[in-house]
Amino acid sequence: MGNYAFKNRNAVEYAYERPGSWYIPGILGAEVRVWRKLTLEAGLNLCYNNGENWNEQGIAYLSLGANWHW
Repeated sequence: MGNYAFKNRNAVEYAYERPGSWYIPGILGAEVRVWRKLTLEAGLNLCYNNGENWNEQGIAYLSLGANWHW
């Protein structure tokens, strides 16, 4: 639950106060070890909420990264 929701106007997300808003976050990812201390990772991040129309019901984005473990 949260107190804010987002509206999309002209491809810009604006937060506005909306008590009782809910959202469901989700992440699907993978991590692969390349060398002994280096790993590469990729993830699909999703956030679904109770927007009023399809364009306001969530976002999804891909994340890519590399980690060096000491």
